[in-house]
Amino acid sequence: MRRSSGGDVSLRWDLFLGAGLRQTGCPERNANLIQLAESIGMSVFVPSRETVSQRALSAVEIVAQNCRGIEEACVFVFVPDEAGAGVYYELGFADALGKIVLGFSLRGVKGLGKAIEGRWEMLPADRRATGFDDFRAILLTLRSICVQMRTSDS
Repeated sequence: MRRSSGGDVSLRWDLFLGAGLRQTGCPERNANLIQLAESIGMSVFVPSRETVSQRALSAVEIVAQNCRGIEEACVFVFVPDEAGAGVYYELGFADALGKIVLGFSLRGVKGLGKAIEGRWEMLPADRRATGFDDFRAILLTLRSICVQMRTSDS
């Protein structure tokens, strides 16, 4: 399995949701994505949900928490719609770890810059969702992969 500075990292989550949080429409979209994943039995690391019940975290603690969540997830869900720099940082981290990346966009990536457009185009067609039905169908194909990875990790 992948190594971190603290030693072996085991998979705890099926998905890490890398998505904007505060912009108009983000909370509702994210809630739909989370609900779809959880309705088919997948566990989701959602950064905002992980910090809600805790004390206020510093910027360094948030980065550490989110990196740990990505390390412990099988799949990184990349949502470029209304994404900020944090989501792009997390995508790079997920790529560096060799995570499976699943893209979800209702708007497309044109105008987000060549690097983001290129990264989106590098995703296999069966890892790019442009609607909630697509997202659910892709999750159904990934669910067994996550189960296999988690059981081979223990």
